[in-house]
Amino acid sequence: MPLVTGSLTYLTFDVSPSKTIDIRTHLTALNHYRFKGITPQDRQMQSIGWAKVESRMAEDELLVHDVEFGPYLVLVLREDKVTIPANIVTHEVNLRLDQHREAGEYISRKLKKSVTELVVAELKTQVLPKQRFIELVWDQTTGLVRVFGRGPLATEALPTLFERTFKSKLHHKSFGQRVEDYGFSKKALAILKESGPTTLFHHATPKRDVVKNEGGST
Repeated sequence: MPLVTGSLTYLTFDVSPSKTIDIRTHLTALNHYRFKGITPQDRQMQSIGWAKVESRMAEDELLVHDVEFGPYLVLVLREDKVTIPANIVTHEVNLRLDQHREAGEYISRKLKKSVTELVVAELKTQVLPKQRFIELVWDQTTGLVRVFGRGPLATEALPTLFERTFKSKLHHKSFGQRVEDYGFSKKALAILKESGPTTLFHHATPKRDVVKNEGGST
């Protein structure tokens, strides 16, 4: 939850084609792609979709006041992913198949597949999904989209879902690439391109350095 916990960095994207939108005309698409949780009956092990920034664990319908905050459109991309170690699945499947063999049944591919699906469904009820949240803030006055997250979920999954929802593409620009638009000198650009990620809260208080002495205490 980088946005609400005070993240100092974010990725920036341009929207193509550049435009402002009335979120009311996109509510149907937004709710079509909203987050829906994984159930034991689902074959899928991963679910991704839009959620509310103020109640990201809720899965109910997204409304205008959940998304629109003055000139900003704010959304959360939520990912739930269930991971079950393959060796556990294999062990449990083999135990079930042994019971079928003892009963004199022929172990066909169809039977093995059905047993595997049953085992996975049962194990899914015993495992909590790993959750990730990435916030998106779309400034309607500048067209700039800020994404508070890193990795493939922020650079691949989110732009794909954004395009499907709003029929516009996101184009990522690094900090160094973006400052080129401001006409700095080559020397200044060289320095800026070596800078770290974009800073959001310039007044943030840095953590104090902890120095260990020779005895190992702090």
